[in-house]
Amino acid sequence: MAGFADLVHSMVGIAKDITFTLQATIQHERYKSQDVNGDPTYGSKTARQAIVTHREVKVTDNTGVERISRMQVILLENIAVDTRDRITLPDGAKPSIVTLKNGVVDGNGEPYAVEIYF
Repeated sequence: MAGFADLVHSMVGIAKDITFTLQATIQHERYKSQDVNGDPTYGSKTARQAIVTHREVKVTDNTGVERISRMQVILLENIAVDTRDRITLPDGAKPSIVTLKNGVVDGNGEPYAVEIYF
């Protein structure tokens, strides 16, 4: 099975290289905690390359409610993302994350890509 996992990992790497010119730079800030007022606090910004798409997709959020996502970000690497994290898009927008989906997962349960739905 490791051979297949290596193949998929390699293919995601190729996809990342092929789509590089189509990728945009987003800013990712990991959720840290809440301040005394209950407002979220975040870590430092990290620039990441991502594929940003605009299409309507029906998704189920973390509470089980079906919602319409109108924008998606695909990170072609294994990065931990939480629905409480803050993503700044190339146009400066900071939409709330509706849900996350891991792309193809390796034998250890680690994703090769992460899809973020807004």
